[in-house]
Amino acid sequence: MKKTILILFVLLILVGCQTNQEPQYQRYQNTTVTSGFNTGITLLAYTKNEKEFNEYFDLLKSEFSKYNAIFDIYNDYEGINNAKTVNDKAGIEPVVVDQALIDVLLLSKKEYEYSKKKFNPTAGALLKVWHNYREEGMLLNQNNEPGKVPTLDELNQAATCIGWDFLEIDDEKNTLYLLDSCASIDLGGIAKGYAVEQVALTLEAKGLKYGIINGGGNVRVINSKPDDSAWVVGVAYPSLIRDKNVELFNISESGSLVTSGDYQRMYQDENNRRLSHLIDMETYLPGFHFRSVTIYTKDSTLGDLFSTALYLMDYETGKQFVTEHNKLHPEQRIDVFWLIDESNDTDINHPDFKTLKDFPELKYAMTEGLQSIAQFNKKTLKKTTKS
Repeated sequence: MKKTILILFVLLILVGCQTNQEPQYQRYQNTTVTSGFNTGITLLAYTKNEKEFNEYFDLLKSEFSKYNAIFDIYNDYEGINNAKTVNDKAGIEPVVVDQALIDVLLLSKKEYEYSKKKFNPTAGALLKVWHNYREEGMLLNQNNEPGKVPTLDELNQAATCIGWDFLEIDDEKNTLYLLDSCASIDLGGIAKGYAVEQVALTLEAKGLKYGIINGGGNVRVINSKPDDSAWVVGVAYPSLIRDKNVELFNISESGSLVTSGDYQRMYQDENNRRLSHLIDMETYLPGFHFRSVTIYTKDSTLGDLFSTALYLMDYETGKQFVTEHNKLHPEQRIDVFWLIDESNDTDINHPDFKTLKDFPELKYAMTEGLQSIAQFNKKTLKKTTKS
């Protein structure tokens, strides 16, 4: 009888231990190329089983498709008033829109002066000019012909239709109204980051504990891996035909790594200049300082906005911006990885920039917060930003 009781007691202890144990997680991964934003979107996650992962992945696809429709400036969607609807009704009437569109524009307006006017979603008229030349230029480049560049008159004319004074935002009525028919909005420098952040928060709210979303240059980490080890996130070599990483970072907590660069959605002119989609609101021209700029911060929305802004600032201005931002907003700390080549004759000999170990044609600088989590280049680094 005592033996039976002892066995039963041991079994109860084992059952109790198993009940308190963390469930076993398996690694799953899938990519969608049909959920918008002109990019593939990948979810890598650890879940209890494949069925659970598929539920999260289906939710991710649905949410990205929703945000793509809201921010789209080229296509109409049944039952949705989106950014295109606002542009189509410019100078005609206010448009009732989704709260997401209101929120992103209010945030962009708030950060406009702060980010040194480098990002302005009311610049749709100017960005449309460059979009048309870029589409034509990419086709010409495929035939080994140089692309054309807009005239200064074209750019100046488009710039007369830029400004927050052209846009009325009514947060109570959820309406947007462009006051002049020449004005238009373009959320390209923030929309994808906002979508990545909101989708990550939605997946977390539904129970996802361990995952990473890659939205084509916008990476959002959800916690660490189940064993508390870090995710490894790379910064790509700035080329669509060279699938290499110039640096890897170990990220062990929720946060975002966002890259803006000149190697996607770009064309070359007769002077072999790379003309990217990132347009400086002061010069009305593409930015030429860097091959890419990568931001590490908690919020993917701000990561997207600041990666655009810092790509368009020169290095010294950007470094000072980061230092001041981190002093004023330590809870929203940003760290930066700048990448240049010899085309940047201003910074190529700057003492902050070091030659990449495996890619001597490129140089980099990075802020202090990234040095401790870098894999390839941290041993030779000097501090470039104090905060």
